[in-house]
Amino acid sequence: SSGSITSITVGGNSGSSIFTYSGSGYVSNVLLNHESSKIILDGSLTGNIITIGNSYGTIEIVGNSSISGLIGSSDHVIDTLKIGSGVTLTLSGGDVSLDSLLFGSSSSSLVLSGSVNQTISINDAIDASVNDGLLTLSGSGSRTINATFGDITKSFSSLSIGGTGVNSFANEGYFENVSFIGNSSSSVVFSGGVNITDEVLFTASNQVITFGGSSSVDGGIDFGGFASSIKLDSSSGSQTFSGVISNSGTSGQGVLEVSGGNSVTVTNDVGSTGKLLSSISILSGTTGIFGSEVYASTISISGTSIFSGNVSGNISLSGGSISFGDGVTLSGSISNSSTSGSGDITASGDFIVSGDIGSDSLTIGSFNVNGNEKRISLLGNSYIDSFNFGSNVLSTLEIGDGKTFVGDIKVVNGGGGLIDLSVNSATISGNIGSSSGSITSITVGGNSGSSIFTYSGSGYVSNVLLNHESSKIIL
Repeated sequence: SSGSITSITVGGNSGSSIFTYSGSGYVSNVLLNHESSKIILDGSLTGNIITIGNSYGTIEIVGNSSISGLIGSSDHVIDTLKIGSGVTLTLSGGDVSLDSLLFGSSSSSLVLSGSVNQTISINDAIDASVNDGLLTLSGSGSRTINATFGDITKSFSSLSIGGTGVNSFANEGYFENVSFIGNSSSSVVFSGGVNITDEVLFTASNQVITFGGSSSVDGGIDFGGFASSIKLDSSSGSQTFSGVISNSGTSGQGVLEVSGGNSVTVTNDVGSTGKLLSSISILSGTTGIFGSEVYASTISISGTSIFSGNVSGNISLSGGSISFGDGVTLSGSISNSSTSGSGDITASGDFIVSGDIGSDSLTIGSFNVNGNEKRISLLGNSYIDSFNFGSNVLSTLEIGDGKTFVGDIKVVNGGGGLIDLSVNSATISGNIGSSSGSITSITVGGNSGSSIFTYSGSGYVSNVLLNHESSKIIL
């Protein structure tokens, strides 16, 4: 380690040579100076393996070995690196530039380790049907991996992620198994997207997996009670993520972040009843589309969110907008964490929210009904500047029992819209309808009992129906 050999030259103008080595070697440069030259290694080599040509030479690993140094370069690529069956090769420092990486069998292993940042470039796609093995990432060094593992017909067997570096895959990949190992704060980025067959399990807090392109995880991802993160980054374009995101451990752990300025579609459940995530964030300029049920302690929205399934959690709007699909129930509240009067909510059909919407000091800008003959049930206190029936003149607004609605209730010119207080007593403070469009009716009490309608504002209502002998209007 205190005195390296300057160089070993393998082959040259007169022809190729083979350098077979076992031991512990320190060599500044091993030069593959002929396209057919070869190194056969069973040991450790500290130093660079380079070539004078492009696509020159072969490195064959026949026993557990390590190399610490450059392997090829961007303009002088090594032709082939072959790892024998059942053999492990550890690369602990230096960039790697190859035409081909060959695994002798599915038990052949490549370990990228060490504290030095690396760029790993492999020109030929790794066809797992004939070239399968094991890949492990460890150490504190960060890596950019320009290589394609597996394809739609056959996935590469295994990717294990450890260490504290950030490991970024530039190309789309296919893996049977992706697993975090140990308790390190490990991080992996699939910039081109990834397709994973088995379940992905977090093994410690502060681990991060980022999907930068459309991805699928057939077995789902489980936070397992750890405070780790999944990031769906749409910076490179709109993407779809398929796979259940769960938390089998202590409820309220795990973070999902949706970012990048384009749309991200999440097709499966996020969290579950009694096993919530800690938080979901949809960042500014990004549209998060959730196709199934969502469970999280807090959901922060500064972009746009569309929920097609039921939602459990408290939503915080920071200048963003939300759309709920037909038949959705929100078990939670919607607050405004930005400027009072900002934030928009749309219900595209029947909708129930159990908690408050806005507050007296931080109101929500608008609530828009986007479906006729639908029922909107606001069961908490609501502070909404403008509740708009629009042209949905046969839709109904229900207000929770003993609750207050503060804001204007509007309908298109010509009137329409129904307010149902047949079961619940409620207070409305704000304008109802207008001189050009009256609310069709407000029903107070019914067969199940009396109700009290307390109102302050300027109201235009075709009919207020007192449908129980003890019902009351306080005006």
